[in-house]
Amino acid sequence: MRTARLAASAAICVPVLLVTGCGGGGDGKGDADAVPVPKVGAVQQMLSTEKVSLPIEPYLLSPEQRLQLTKAHDAVQVRCMSRFGFDHPRPVREKDPGMPDRLALWRYGANDIADAELNGYTRGVKRQQGSVEKMPPPSGEALVALTGASDNSKFGPGGQTVNGEKVPDHGCFGEANKALTGSAGRGVDDTEIAVDANIDSVFKAAEAPQVTAVFKKWSACMAEEGYTYATPLESLDDEAWSGNVTASQAEIAVAVADVRCKERHNVVGVWNAVDVAYQKQYIEAKPEAFAEVRNAIASWMDRAADVRTG
Repeated sequence: MRTARLAASAAICVPVLLVTGCGGGGDGKGDADAVPVPKVGAVQQMLSTEKVSLPIEPYLLSPEQRLQLTKAHDAVQVRCMSRFGFDHPRPVREKDPGMPDRLALWRYGANDIADAELNGYTRGVKRQQGSVEKMPPPSGEALVALTGASDNSKFGPGGQTVNGEKVPDHGCFGEANKALTGSAGRGVDDTEIAVDANIDSVFKAAEAPQVTAVFKKWSACMAEEGYTYATPLESLDDEAWSGNVTASQAEIAVAVADVRCKERHNVVGVWNAVDVAYQKQYIEAKPEAFAEVRNAIASWMDRAADVRTG
């Protein structure tokens, strides 16, 4: 679904409306469900979200942070595997071109006329087509050294002796985890509380009275252009093009009309204001939990820097 890209996701997993990070299972019905409709602040006139920051951003890994953490994780794996006498080449890592640097950039669907005229609703899809270089999987004792498992388990407790060296818990992969997070069994990824807040806020905002009111105006505007959609989510997810990698002319025409109607009725500005209000409320409801998340990310980045300079 195109709506899986409304907010932003991150690189160690497959992104789902660029709302998602990878650690949580958010679907707009998470723990934040119980939070009441928040008080909304001032609404700005807005179409582009290129420079918009969201309250949840400090609690989610940015593409650059993910890149640095992945590189550090790779480096520890390589050093560890060399201790056991194995080469362990890792792919060249680059920032995921399918993920925007700003979480809000593609969050509210099509909002750029020039882009809509070129890409329709496929913005981001084509940029996600590239794949990371695949390395040959290890086998035999090399696999034991990497995973700490002697059977078909994904990971094991280690303890085996390979080429005279004792295999660590979860193998060299676990050693890399521990170097960054302090625990062999814990990887670096977005936390469920932050992912759920990120996802819930944009979808709950879409159901708030202020937003549904501008959706109705947007829908009437689209009808004037000859299109029948109740909300921008419907046009974004139209089955006629939801699977497209290259935009059709019909898709482009709808996307352009969508952007024009959003601009006419300040859909993005209103939607963003309510989205932000929900995020602030989620964070204020659990300050200690969110502080832990922020501190964890800071710790991971410090550890990654130590790995790269060590």
